Amino acid sequence: MKITYAKKDPITGQLKMISNAGYNYMARITYKDHRGKTRRKYFNTKKECNAFAERINEDRTRFGSIAQTLTEKELGDAARVISVCREEGWNIFEVLDFYRAKATKDVSGNDFGEVIEFACEKKELSNKTIKHIKQFQTAVKQFGRYIGKTTIDCITTKKIINYLDDPNQNQGKGWAPATKNMHRAHLSNMFEIAKTHEKANENPVSSISKYNENKDRTVEYVDPSKVEQFMRLVKQIDPQIAVIYTLVFWCGLRLSEASRMTWEWISLDQGMLRVPKEITKTCKRVNKIPENALEWLTVLKPQVKEINLVERNKSFTEMTNNQFQLWIQETDNAISAAHKRVRWNTKKYDVKLPQNALRHSFGTFHLALYDNIGTTATMMGNSPEKIRSNYDGECMDKNAPAKFFSIKPV
Repeated sequence: MKITYAKKDPITGQLKMISNAGYNYMARITYKDHRGKTRRKYFNTKKECNAFAERINEDRTRFGSIAQTLTEKELGDAARVISVCREEGWNIFEVLDFYRAKATKDVSGNDFGEVIEFACEKKELSNKTIKHIKQFQTAVKQFGRYIGKTTIDCITTKKIINYLDDPNQNQGKGWAPATKNMHRAHLSNMFEIAKTHEKANENPVSSISKYNENKDRTVEYVDPSKVEQFMRLVKQIDPQIAVIYTLVFWCGLRLSEASRMTWEWISLDQGMLRVPKEITKTCKRVNKIPENALEWLTVLKPQVKEINLVERNKSFTEMTNNQFQLWIQETDNAISAAHKRVRWNTKKYDVKLPQNALRHSFGTFHLALYDNIGTTATMMGNSPEKIRSNYDGECMDKNAPAKFFSIKPV
């Protein structure tokens, strides 16, 4: 038996909790049952953990190794069963095996709809963002409606694969690989929650492999003349969004990263910018600002007091986890609203951009201009393999890259 407690991080001083299925615990006990299978149990307090450990040690002495497999209720029932077995002269281990088989059947017989509601309630108590929780609840309830009324033991891997691959999803268009992976992840999380709370015995999603998201994928980029027309319109409509788009178009940042930047991380004198790890999807980095982007930022800075769409009143080190997650969620909502507003206004002038074309334009033209996958990958915070599969060989116009990086404000 091994007991693990939550410990303080020696650097940050924060308590490093023990995570399982999206929940945090103070302690964990790992032990083996009489068949040699490793089992784990999680506790919210050290006191509960120590009490359980003491009881297991006592029960081992009283009942043998089989006690390691039993819950608190089962241990109480087992004590009564052993007493009856001794009076009647029955084989104790045969009776306990029969009892456990019946208990397993009872667990697997849980109504699937009730398990879904239970998992949704538990997810609300996790430290995930509001957006993630709502996405989880929507995904698992949609699956519940698809399956219909049944018990959790009837949910097989084949049924889940049929659900994910159903061509009738997405209004008869079928789901893209990324959407399938999202639903697969949420369903797997739901079964893990059910297992943790002894409402399921297996996770049928665990054997389903991830779907290939990059199969036959082609990126979209924008012609330099249209980029110039678009940016000059945005500069008039919303200077703050123009700064954000400048960072995406010519500095390689993601839209989510650019929308959380501040002027303190941008040095116009040195021509460099820093992307902190707190706002990145992958890793922190320092990028060189191209000359045309430097002019855009210099012209726009007097009109834009703050770049980030949702202002932070505290530094990252002073923010609690809940405050940080709230800031992330509010910024996500602000990004979506601002992006839609600008695209709607530019459409009035018949200037339209494909979805995700901002950053794809940078990747396509930067790689074509410098012919260095490593440099482009560093600027974008992506792996060289991702850059090669997405952007290598996309640009056919040899003059377009230079035109793109020479677009300047009027």
